[in-house]
Amino acid sequence: MNEVKVSKLGPFPKVNKPVFITSSVLIVGFIIFGSLFSETAATLFSFLQDFI
Repeated sequence: MNEVKVSKLGPFPKVNKPVFITSSVLIVGFIIFGSLFSETAATLFSFLQDFI
């Protein structure tokens, strides 16, 4: 029988760590910015949505 070799263990073995860490930091940053500065965030995101 053929043996299956697993090089990476864990729940997500194909996750690119630099991409995951960068996107996680950005997401958490948006959450913190939106919760601490809700009025400013609403104004900024509304402007960006109109611009796009």
